Amino acid sequence: MNHRFSQHDSRSEELAGNVLFAYNEYGQPTDNWQSHVGAVDVNTTAESEDTYADGLAGTSRPAGLIYSEERAFTFGLRPGDGMEDALGRVAAIRDDDGGSPGDTLAEYAYLGLGRIVQEGYPEPEVRLDYDSGTPGDYAGFDRFDRVIDHLWYAYGASADRDRYTYGYDRASNRLYRENTITSARDELYGYDGVNRLTAFQRGELNATKDGITGTAAREEDWSLDMTGNWPGYVQKTSG
Repeated sequence: MNHRFSQHDSRSEELAGNVLFAYNEYGQPTDNWQSHVGAVDVNTTAESEDTYADGLAGTSRPAGLIYSEERAFTFGLRPGDGMEDALGRVAAIRDDDGGSPGDTLAEYAYLGLGRIVQEGYPEPEVRLDYDSGTPGDYAGFDRFDRVIDHLWYAYGASADRDRYTYGYDRASNRLYRENTITSARDELYGYDGVNRLTAFQRGELNATKDGITGTAAREEDWSLDMTGNWPGYVQKTSG
């Protein structure tokens, strides 16, 4: 079974782009050809291939990805983890080494069914960590599962590589984004009574995180009508 999607130039009506998908007997996509100029030719157009478990163990979950027959990846489970096996969660993405798992490119840890709480990249040696405080407390989330501490750190280093903290109102509108590495690039947001963004400022947050210290390095303000159109818009840079 194949599906084809096409895009035509609005002026000449000539074929501008073409994507072709092929599927297996379970309806899973197995091949994907993308042509940015003209129609797909399955013999010459760049292709990616999705591979799946053979089903003998009762599952046909994704097993790997091949790019144009030049580079292949495998999706791995954590050995001995019965929950990940039952849920089919990807614990790692690895280079394919002649049909066997090679170097690990990315690795994941989860909370519950599918929320990623750690995401590591061994080659550049950096990790995203939402479980950075007391183990099991998940300092990266609040009680409503909103991200409040987005931390990237380098393996073996005490200093953060990149880190943002966030605050929200009762409607889950994001009120601020604090850049703990470069404080001059903090952001503050404002909303109207129906939770539409009306103000944005960049600069250094004050201690209570409800204003920018001094003059904002950048500011944008929107005036909105009842249907969300912009009757007015103001952009300020460097005050």
